[in-house]
Order: sequence, then C-alpha cells, then structure tokens
Amino acid sequence: MKFKVIVFFLQYILVPAIIVPLISIKESLSEYGFAVIDFMNVNHVIENLVPEEIKTVDNIDFHIKRYLKDGYIHKEIDFE
Repeated sequence: MKFKVIVFFLQYILVPAIIVPLISIKESLSEYGFAVIDFMNVNHVIENLVPEEIKTVDNIDFHIKRYLKDGYIHKEIDFE
C-alpha cells in the first residue's frame, strides 16, 4: 500500500507541480529568451535580506533589489 501512495504522489501531484510551471515558462519566452530559476532557503534569505546592491560582472552593472511583499520574496534585477 505504501508503494501505491508514493507512485500516486509522484505521478499525479509532484510531477504536474513541477512540469506545469516549466511548460508555462517555456511558452512565455521569445525565440531568443531564457529563464532563470533561482532557488533559495527562504528563512535564511528573510533573515539576511539585502534590500539593494550593485554587482559588476564583465563591466556590466547589475542593480539588484530584494523585498518582501504580501508574503512573497521579490527580486528585481536590472542591468545596463
């Protein structure tokens, strides 16, 4: 019985929960677009949240803003 529950969970709950968002991301991209999936430890990020910073990589300035809003962590990255 335990095996059947695990198979059900993987087949009907976990896989769609992963695949559906990935398909949605793929369909929203333009021909030359790309997606970045940024995984994080939520508790650590909230405790150590850096609201704003600028990182320079290969002479490109990345302006990064992070904030909490409506229970979600938001991260905005702009570059010049």
